Amino acid sequence: MDELCCRGREFTAAGRGTLRAMLLTAGVLAIAAVQAGERVAETARPQPPAKVVHQVHGHDFPLLTRATGAAVMLDAQGLPQQPGCEAIAARRPQDMPAPWPLLVRRILLECEADDEDPARPVVAISATALLEPGRVRMAGFDVSEIRLMDSARWGDHQYVIAQPFARVSQPMQALLQKQCQRGQALPATGSQVPAGCTVFANDQGLYLPADTNTGTGIWVYPDPDNPDASIYAESWAD
Repeated sequence: MDELCCRGREFTAAGRGTLRAMLLTAGVLAIAAVQAGERVAETARPQPPAKVVHQVHGHDFPLLTRATGAAVMLDAQGLPQQPGCEAIAARRPQDMPAPWPLLVRRILLECEADDEDPARPVVAISATALLEPGRVRMAGFDVSEIRLMDSARWGDHQYVIAQPFARVSQPMQALLQKQCQRGQALPATGSQVPAGCTVFANDQGLYLPADTNTGTGIWVYPDPDNPDASIYAESWAD
């Protein structure tokens, strides 16, 4: 009887040990399964898109305004009047073509009457796109803003480069010469730059004239409002 009792205790102890081992093994396997599931979920989780960096070269300014659809007004003779500021609004970044919705934070618009010639009343607009830092580059330098200033009589389209003129001067001069050699034109006028591709340079800036008049061409110069920035400008005038 005592022998059976001892054997019973031995079997019970052995069974408990086996049960503990089984539970421990099951626990380890469960933890491993959870960890494996986490690794699979981490692999399957969508990764954030790569940072978009867009290179601009000139002659490639995006449109920053849109038509509001305002009704066309008629003058005393019943003829359509020139649209006023009510017909123009700032474009929404999300409505711009790719990749600009990822690059533009906000677009600001100013509009006023240009009464230089009362016989030809027009409006003058100034649209500014504030860009995401480090997302737009020109000749290897960050571009912080796009500024488009237009009327029916003149235009001035600008990239604001986030570096002082002394640093950007030589790379931008090379860019202007490359544009000239490709025979590119100022979009607003279709005027070609001179065949010689001469870029006039001094401490105040760079100038690549077009062949129509001295009011049309490409400039690069220090930003008058920020000594740590430079302006790339394509300008034309009547």
